[in-house]
Amino acid sequence: MRLDQISANPRPDRHHRWRVFITATCAFGLILALSSDAWARSSGGRYGGRAGFSEARRGFEGGGGSPSTVPSRPYSGRGSLRYPVPSPSPGYPIPIPIPVPSPGFGPSPYSPTPLGVGVASRGGVGLGGIFGFLVIFGIVALVGKVLLQNLSNARRNRAGQPSAGSWGGERYAVVTCQLALLATARTLQRDLQHYAETATTNTVVGLASALQEATMALRRYSDHWRYGTVHVQWVGTIDEAECAFNQAISQERAKLSEELTTNIEGVRRQTPRRGSPNADEVGQYLVVTLIVATGYPEFTEYRKPSLKDMEDTLQRLGTLLAADLLALEVIWSPENPDDALTEDELLVEYPELSGL
Repeated sequence: MRLDQISANPRPDRHHRWRVFITATCAFGLILALSSDAWARSSGGRYGGRAGFSEARRGFEGGGGSPSTVPSRPYSGRGSLRYPVPSPSPGYPIPIPIPVPSPGFGPSPYSPTPLGVGVASRGGVGLGGIFGFLVIFGIVALVGKVLLQNLSNARRNRAGQPSAGSWGGERYAVVTCQLALLATARTLQRDLQHYAETATTNTVVGLASALQEATMALRRYSDHWRYGTVHVQWVGTIDEAECAFNQAISQERAKLSEELTTNIEGVRRQTPRRGSPNADEVGQYLVVTLIVATGYPEFTEYRKPSLKDMEDTLQRLGTLLAADLLALEVIWSPENPDDALTEDELLVEYPELSGL
């Protein structure tokens, strides 16, 4: 009887221990998640604008010619073929050279030239008349086809629709190029702060200049690159491009605890920095993100890029013409020159990055 009671007593204790263990595990996980989220979010800076979207829409509404953001290709499409089309005068036949067979091996009695090759210059429904009609008809049909294709592309451009021959059938691309660099590249943070304070972000020309400066600054520190990724979203209309651009920006801004230096659409704001102790910079990182909306869709996506892939992408971004640029956003974190992301913080907030 006592043995049964003793053997039955451990069950409540076992259930109680399991409840305590599960509660402690959940509490520890919650504390760890909250603490890691607090550690990972850091200060940041950003600058850019959307002037290209406004100019493109004004071009569409005006309807006069192609908008300023039609992609400027490094190659040109097939232009109009300019063949001289003879225009016959009334009452005079068109002289067309044709081979006329001679009855023998000598000169033809029907041709003033030797070997039986002459010029048929008489009207009527003969071999020469049919041949000339077919040549003229073929030239007119070819020129008409080219003109119709150009007219169709012009109508698509005015409507903001993708034109034939675009990259995969899509006309616009939103490119997110992201790099994690060693924190020893401290001067890069100062360069980005200077660009944010001086860049002209309310014009397309100013945005193109700001993009060139940002890409050149990153390429100067290529020996500090450690992680990177290139994401490209192709869309067919300008509204879809702006929506994808805004979504990419919102995703990156959510990773920042505060924005200290900003210059958006010409509106500048500088928040006083909080002092932070100098940390050991070994194994710590800076993250720079370029988000570009463009009417030049010939970009390649690299989820696991190599150093050469990142170099090629930055070079292509830096050589975009102002006519191809719709919008730009440059975001970097941390903004404070005395701050840097640890390896754990980098993995928590930027899991899409891949080692270079």
